[in-house]
Amino acid sequence: MTSRLKNGRFVKKRTADKINNALAGISNAKKSKVEIALDGKDGDKIPDENGIVTWKVIAKNLKCTSCRSLLDLEKLYEFKTGGLHSKFKIKCDKCAKLNKVNSGVKTKTVSDINSSVVLGAIHSGVGNTSLNKILACANLPQIRNQQYKRYEVIVGKAIESEAKDSCKRAASEEKELVVKNVKKLCDTL
Repeated sequence: MTSRLKNGRFVKKRTADKINNALAGISNAKKSKVEIALDGKDGDKIPDENGIVTWKVIAKNLKCTSCRSLLDLEKLYEFKTGGLHSKFKIKCDKCAKLNKVNSGVKTKTVSDINSSVVLGAIHSGVGNTSLNKILACANLPQIRNQQYKRYEVIVGKAIESEAKDSCKRAASEEKELVVKNVKKLCDTL
């Protein structure tokens, strides 16, 4: 018996099943790396790793969006990390609504903590591998290479822009000093 793969190729059904099972396994493995679905008893749901939080953001977000009651971290339902930024869902005790909570400030797709850490890595002259070694020693989530590169581009543009502005300020300051001290310069030459 033959079967058809997604690319249109004919193969034996048994081979097609093996390929489909392998693809499903790869897909599930990728999902489990990015998202950790938490199940079990209360207290077991909380991840066993350190994290970085912005206290004002956590304090603001630990209130239910519908009934405004305080949320209990032990009612953690889902936990995702994107580098050092974490997102999680907590179930409200009163209204049973799932609330999304961020561990820090995130604007669109850019996390403040991730961009700050990548900026620090660039300033100190280390790359993603060295940064991840430091994070691993602190039991913090690591930053994937693609994510590091994405933040490196964002931070690099900001560094370049600031460097250009600094050069323009220095040039105009030097020009002012020359104009101001032109008589002294003529006398010394």
